[in-house]
Amino acid sequence: MGIGDYRPTTGPGARGLLASPPEIAIMAGERVSMTTSWKLVGTYFEACNCSIPCPFIFKSPPTDGACTVMIRWHIDSGHHGETSLDGLNVVHMVHVPGLMVDGGWRLARYIDSRGSEAQTGALSNIFSGRAGGPPALSVDLIDEVLGERLTPIDYRSEGQSMSLAMARIATMEMTDIEGKEEGPVTIVNSPMGVISRAAKIVSRSSVLRYRDFDMTWEISDRNGYHTSFDYAGP
Repeated sequence: MGIGDYRPTTGPGARGLLASPPEIAIMAGERVSMTTSWKLVGTYFEACNCSIPCPFIFKSPPTDGACTVMIRWHIDSGHHGETSLDGLNVVHMVHVPGLMVDGGWRLARYIDSRGSEAQTGALSNIFSGRAGGPPALSVDLIDEVLGERLTPIDYRSEGQSMSLAMARIATMEMTDIEGKEEGPVTIVNSPMGVISRAAKIVSRSSVLRYRDFDMTWEISDRNGYHTSFDYAGP
């Protein structure tokens, strides 16, 4: 957990650096038309270093003063213009020195290497915020984009458990917390959080490991959320 010294990963776990330094990421996004309409529907999760529940959604500071969080979007159905984005994943690994709304984010982006050049270019454009829509709302909070990689993203969900692995980069496993009544604990109508009106299902991580660029995290028994999302732009 926290920031350490580590060189960017190379090899089969990360098959190429799409964008580093940050200004190159912007240029890569410009390959896709800013006027193209797009829509993504799917599932969202995050796992972080905060105690359960994460205080951010109640506009409170992170448990440990700073926030380290994995954010993942799985696209059930989506398109950018005529390009289908069905079944693909995007992951952001983010370090924030305090309240997320105060900015100072350092972010690394990972795009599913199963996508074609057209698909990965579209996802880069969308999740960098350059295609407008909900992802653009966080652009001003980001101080540094460490880079953007094409990498295999293995996401699995079974019952109340889910996992994600990016070879040689990250591993995450979490399980929903059972409520008093049948079903998991949920949070609705929180003042902050992912852009979705759907209930957030509260989970507990058994492991969250990450090592890439200059960030190294080792987190367990901490907060997780997942919910649905429905984004469109520009």
